[in-house]
Amino acid sequence: MLNNEILLFLSSLDSNSLNYVSWKNNHHIRSIKEIDDIDILIDDKNLNEIKKLALDNNWIFLNNPISFISDIYHLYKIQDGKIYHIHLYSKLLTGTSWLKECYFKNLQRDLLNNRLRFKKFIWIPSIDLQIIIFTLRFIAKNQYLLSKLLFYLENDDYINEYNFILNLINKLNFKKKASYENMSLDTDNFNNFFKIKFQDKEFKKFINKSRRMAGYKIQYFLIAQLVKRFLNKYIFRRNNKKLFTNYGYIIALSGVDGSGKTTLLKKVYELYSNFIVMKKVHMGRPLSNFLNKTVEMNIVKSKAVKDNSLLKNIKPLINNFLKLIMSFYIFRCKKKGYLILSDRWPSRNFNVMDGRKIQGNNTFSLIENFIFKKIEPADIVIYLNVDINSIIRRNNERDSVEKDITDDVVLRYKSSQFKNMKFISKKMITFNNNKFLDSAVIDISNLIWKEICTLEKNKDYC
Repeated sequence: MLNNEILLFLSSLDSNSLNYVSWKNNHHIRSIKEIDDIDILIDDKNLNEIKKLALDNNWIFLNNPISFISDIYHLYKIQDGKIYHIHLYSKLLTGTSWLKECYFKNLQRDLLNNRLRFKKFIWIPSIDLQIIIFTLRFIAKNQYLLSKLLFYLENDDYINEYNFILNLINKLNFKKKASYENMSLDTDNFNNFFKIKFQDKEFKKFINKSRRMAGYKIQYFLIAQLVKRFLNKYIFRRNNKKLFTNYGYIIALSGVDGSGKTTLLKKVYELYSNFIVMKKVHMGRPLSNFLNKTVEMNIVKSKAVKDNSLLKNIKPLINNFLKLIMSFYIFRCKKKGYLILSDRWPSRNFNVMDGRKIQGNNTFSLIENFIFKKIEPADIVIYLNVDINSIIRRNNERDSVEKDITDDVVLRYKSSQFKNMKFISKKMITFNNNKFLDSAVIDISNLIWKEICTLEKNKDYC
């Protein structure tokens, strides 16, 4: 039984008679069980059907914010704490790593029609076509100064791929010449591929005919990409992370004190931020406690205040106003395609944690009601259900500095219990967190991914 998400998806392509081929980087597939990244080429006529199949199998399409190349798609999936990635090519594009300026239309058709099974489950190109496509990629990536530098930085990886093809040649006793159209290369020359300066005119002529832009434009775009990548990595701190198409999502975790919100949020963030541009916020404390204490001290010192009724109204009003400002910032990040994880979220209930606090029909309560109506809704709030025994156990496992008195823990738990919790959100889900951390992290990571996939299916991909 297949237990690898990439293999399951490839198997579903086979079952639906949708041809594909893993056309490069097959040297990375050391073990079928451990495969987590693959480059597959498909027939562009099947693109919409494959997109639908991918979404049905909980794969999500993400965008590269610094180098969007049409006809190349990034599919991701999270399952049981593991990240899977598929580069999906609807056209055979290659060339410099940042531009993919060459399109081999006829070769794409032949790659899909001349395949062999690798490790029983994956289709790869025939040996002769692997030699041809590797040679074309090698030449195309060494046409310009900057592209040569990029090739040099990944030189070891290309050597490993070259050795992989050599091993296949020896294993399958491939003796004939690899040929395609007017190009040909025998195995003796391929054995010395990195020892000689490859100058075959037919290969270069084939590449020149396949370029999608003029040479001077390629050099200009390479420099522009260098600037964009520098800014993305060192200024915006995104590295090579992806964005959701059109807009992102706001996911919040809520629950009583000690339910595990902060710990789970941290673990989920560590997993998802490996490949998605994210923001982590705390809507329960939109600004530091320092500001709250400063506001309180200034009000207490004021001679105009004879009792603390004003303080009771102003403190939650300021806190809720900051939540409103924070929600605007979060919503702006969502529109950019970010995934936002929030520790707590405003509640529709009165006089509960993160809910409205000001009683009566005075000016303060009217302002607070107005603020709560303007707060942007989260896409999903996950409410953590947990019993008192789990909370006490977690408190006892904390460092002595962070540990609370058990009686205080029980008192807070009882005071924060509230049935029929409602949040300013489009959907609320309850999650049983009466479990150990490792199990909880896997379960909630799977739950969040499943819910995002459900939301993604409402987007117009096809």
